[in-house]
Amino acid sequence: MKKGDIVYSSGLGKTKKWNQTRGIITKVTSDKIYVNWDNTTFDDEMEYHEVLKFDPNQLLRFSDGLEIFTGGQYRIIKEIDGLYVTGRGRLYPVKSRQEGEEIIRQVKEKDKGEYERLFQTNHDSVNVSLEELIQLNRISISHDFNRSLIDDFHLCHPPNSRFILRPVLTHHHRNGIKCKTHIRYLVTQVFPNNQVNSVLDLPIGDLKEMLK
Repeated sequence: MKKGDIVYSSGLGKTKKWNQTRGIITKVTSDKIYVNWDNTTFDDEMEYHEVLKFDPNQLLRFSDGLEIFTGGQYRIIKEIDGLYVTGRGRLYPVKSRQEGEEIIRQVKEKDKGEYERLFQTNHDSVNVSLEELIQLNRISISHDFNRSLIDDFHLCHPPNSRFILRPVLTHHHRNGIKCKTHIRYLVTQVFPNNQVNSVLDLPIGDLKEMLK
């Protein structure tokens, strides 16, 4: 993270009881981050684990203007219309903090079981070109999955870029509503650079077949 990056409170450390809060990094040191949170006039000294770097692919926007950042670990947040459990690209409305804690316990257990089952299937890692990744992203967008890449992501990469898509878990919700099971892939650029770009939700099936 660097000066100028948009961040959200993580729900850890001193932000544990905060509502979802957005801010901008004003200074970074080896062990501290300074953030100017929205509607404040001072720079707040934060630990690294107390902030989440903003990823537009993890922001859910609702028709009433509500925006919820779903990145980071599971946590309970309070919005005008009630309480939610959010994290790892998911969102669950809950009636109380007690229910929220129980939801977090359940989804963590479920994630663990699904991760183990996933790697007993034939959903292997796939090497794709930039053009193929554009096609897969269009498929993700067409299904209105929670996690897709921004429309113009390809402008940040040279045409000969290549990527590895690794399955990391199965997912069952879209915009907080249960839907058909799909796969969440970790997208890593392997040429010309080696870096994690984002994650991408895609239907269950052979990715190469989807590209035909």
